Amino acid sequence: MRTPRITANLPGHLEEPVRRQARAERYPSQSDYGVGLLLWDIYSRQEHNLTGPLMREPAWAVSAFVEQLLNELGEPPRKPGEVKPYRFNVTVPVVLLPLVQRRAKEERYRSVSAYISGLVLYDLKRRAPDPKKIPHHKTAPLMREPEFIREAVFAQLAQDFGNATRKWPNGIEGRIDELIARANRAAAG
Repeated sequence: MRTPRITANLPGHLEEPVRRQARAERYPSQSDYGVGLLLWDIYSRQEHNLTGPLMREPAWAVSAFVEQLLNELGEPPRKPGEVKPYRFNVTVPVVLLPLVQRRAKEERYRSVSAYISGLVLYDLKRRAPDPKKIPHHKTAPLMREPEFIREAVFAQLAQDFGNATRKWPNGIEGRIDELIARANRAAAG
């Protein structure tokens, strides 16, 4: 099966803040940043009380939110005519695609693209006052691992998703560390 690529259309004003965020967390690419956001949401399964409802609002409401967010991020104001859409492409690992679709449906997004847009807006919003507030401690390093390790971790996290009793004392951070170590042992073994 071909690895799907999902495009989220974000306001052009967000292109530089997203690029800066992906670089600050040392993701290999913007797509990897998007996968990191997806992994965190798939693991945490928290309700999207902010961006879920926002992404169901008319375009003017989303624009007003983005303007406020840009102000909080300290971005220079831009004229409305300068704005072009920013196509944020995320290559979703095949094993995670059903979970991504499920989460988008659970949180009542119109589409997977809107879901990804919501994740990006949430990440930028939560970090606007303090860039170190919600660091991507484990998802960013995971995306820098060799592909065979990433694939093994994705597969196990996908299995974990359906396990109602899944509780790890160290959260996703500990679980990713455990899965990376397991994949390295299997490769060495």
